[in-house]
This record gives sequence, structure tokens and C-alpha cells, in this order.
Amino acid sequence: MSEYLLKKEPFALLSTLIDTNITSKDFQSLIKEMSLFDSDRLLFQNVVGKPVVVEDKTLHFPLFEGELLKSNVNRCWKQWQARKPGTMSRSISGLKS
Repeated sequence: MSEYLLKKEPFALLSTLIDTNITSKDFQSLIKEMSLFDSDRLLFQNVVGKPVVVEDKTLHFPLFEGELLKSNVNRCWKQWQARKPGTMSRSISGLKS
């Protein structure tokens, strides 16, 4: 699917539908990486927090300095490991404090 999206016309259409400040090259890299996701393993998590205006931009700050989000991700990770032992070969990064 990512190969199709990276063709000239589909990529141009996709680019008009997504508002981002990353470069076209980086956006293409993101699409390639997303094609590697195993959708059966994706879990969606709402991030509870509050919007704060900083330098005329609204930013979302997670409650409890992100600790609630980290604990939820760790809980889900442990449940997946217990439910499907040996199948979790990739690690979650960027969530360690």
C-alpha cells in the first residue's frame, strides 16, 4: 500500500489531506515506516490532558506530567506480553522517563 501512496499522484492527493509542517521527504519516510506497522497489534489510547496556549500555539499537556499515559502504555505492553508470549519482537521507545 505504501508503494502506491508514494507514487506521484496519490502522494500529491494525500499531501493535500494532511496538514503538517514536515518536509515532503520526511512525510514519505513516515508513510514507509507506517506501512511496517502490524495493525493487529496497534492499540489506540486517548491522552487525557488540558490545552495550554504557549506563544500563540495551543499545546496539549497530558495530566500528571505524562505519568498516567506512561503507566497505561506499560500496562498494555505487559498485557500483550502475557497474552501472546514470544510474539512481541519490537520495543516501545520514547516513553521512558
